[in-house]
Amino acid sequence: MKNKFLSATIMIPAFNSEGFIGDALESAKNQSYKGEYEILVVNDGSTDDTRGIVEWRMGKDSKIRLINQSNEGSSSARNVLIEESGGDILFGLDADDLLDGNALKRVMPVYEKCSSVNHVYTDQREIDEEGRQVGLRLRRGVHQFFDDLTYRCHFQGHLKSFRKSVIGDRRFDEGLKSAVDWDFFLNMLPSLNVLHLPEVLYSYRMNQQGISFTKREEVRDNSVGLVAKYLKRDKIYGGRDVEISRIKLRESLTYYDHLMDGKSTMKSEAKVALEKYLLRGE
Repeated sequence: MKNKFLSATIMIPAFNSEGFIGDALESAKNQSYKGEYEILVVNDGSTDDTRGIVEWRMGKDSKIRLINQSNEGSSSARNVLIEESGGDILFGLDADDLLDGNALKRVMPVYEKCSSVNHVYTDQREIDEEGRQVGLRLRRGVHQFFDDLTYRCHFQGHLKSFRKSVIGDRRFDEGLKSAVDWDFFLNMLPSLNVLHLPEVLYSYRMNQQGISFTKREEVRDNSVGLVAKYLKRDKIYGGRDVEISRIKLRESLTYYDHLMDGKSTMKSEAKVALEKYLLRGE
C-alpha cells in the first residue's frame, strides 16, 4: 500500500556561511517537487551576515523558517533541526552545498511507495568554491557491500534522508567536534532499512574552511574510536575487540580496516570496490 502525502523538511545548519548560504537556500527553494516541504535553518551564532541573508530570503519565500541560537556547535544545531522539523522525511543540506532541483521529486516517491524504507542516500557531485564540478561520487559499487563497508568508510556522504520516525530519541553527539555525521549514522544503523538511489542529486562543495579540511587529523582520530565502539556494540565480530587500522590512499582519502590476529577481515572484492570508489569516485 502506498504511503501518500508525506511532507519534507530540508534542514540547514549554518555558521558564518554568508558566502554560500544564499545559493544553498536558492537550491532548496527551487525544487520541482509539488508536495509539501519546508526549509528550516538553524543559525548557530554566526558573526557575519548569515542571519540577514536568511531573513531577507524569508521575506520572499514562506517555506523558509529560521531559528537563531548562540554558538553551540554543529551537533547542537543539527539536534535543534531534528527537534523543530515538521516534515515526515528529513533531508540534510550543509550551508555551503547545493541540492539538485529534482532531489525531492526523485527521493520522496521512494518513501511514498515503500513504507519499509526509512533511509535513502544518493550519489553526489563535488564542486569547488566557485561552483564548478571537480568530481563525482557514484556509489553503486560500494553499496553492494554496504553491510561490511559502512563500518570502514562513511561513503554514504550526501544526499542523506531519513524518516523522522526512525530517528526517535537519537541525536548528534554534542561532545564530538568532528566525525559527527558518521557517528550519528552508525548509531542509527541497526534501525535502518536502506535504499541507494543511483542518481546525482547533491553538490558537495570542497570548501577549504570546512571541518573535513581544517580538522582532518582530528576527524581521523575520532573515526578510529567510533568504529571500534560500534563494531563492539553491534557484535560484528561476536563482540571481540579488533584492531582498527587507518589506510590512507591519499592525503584526503582514508578508510578504516579491521584487523584480527593481524589480518584484514575485508573481502578482496569489497576492498577493490572501496578503493576504486575513493580514488575514482565510482
